[in-house]
Amino acid sequence: MRTFIAIEISEEIRDNLSANQERLKKTDAKVRWVKPGRIHLTLKFLGEIDDTQCELVTEALKEIVESAPPFRLEIQGMGGFPNMRRPSVIWAGVRNGNDDVTALAERVEDALHGLDFPKEKRPFAPHLTIGRVKSKRGIEPLSSQIEDDSEVSFGEFQISEIVLFKSDLSPAGPTYSALGRFLLH
Repeated sequence: MRTFIAIEISEEIRDNLSANQERLKKTDAKVRWVKPGRIHLTLKFLGEIDDTQCELVTEALKEIVESAPPFRLEIQGMGGFPNMRRPSVIWAGVRNGNDDVTALAERVEDALHGLDFPKEKRPFAPHLTIGRVKSKRGIEPLSSQIEDDSEVSFGEFQISEIVLFKSDLSPAGPTYSALGRFLLH
């Protein structure tokens, strides 16, 4: 099964991001926008794992959360990877709580590396993917609008759990289902 570990975002932030996506759609840029219900903050993408690996990951996550306290996270600003001249991904950023979520992601990374999951080559950059650019058409007005939104706050919420998700791919897009929820202590 295809899996990843993530933080779910609050309904308020989903609604705020959705409203912003609607505004950005008016630029007519060729972007496949992530449906609001599918927006999350990925801590670690695992890829295909079997039932035995899933059990090991579950045990590792139980240990991680035992000494990881809840914290607040603010979603603020927007940008693109690799940059706004030629973006392939449109994202909303993390401001307050950045150190906490980065530390949590590093703990997940270290624990799963011990289970033979390869470490990420790039440093963790907390963000919410809200769209994937399909062509360069309309990029200038989109980039301009995103730069105008570089400091907008989409809200703040309490992080109290991490989730192990299964991702089923289909032509209509991925469907995510929780395999396990792990409360921070």
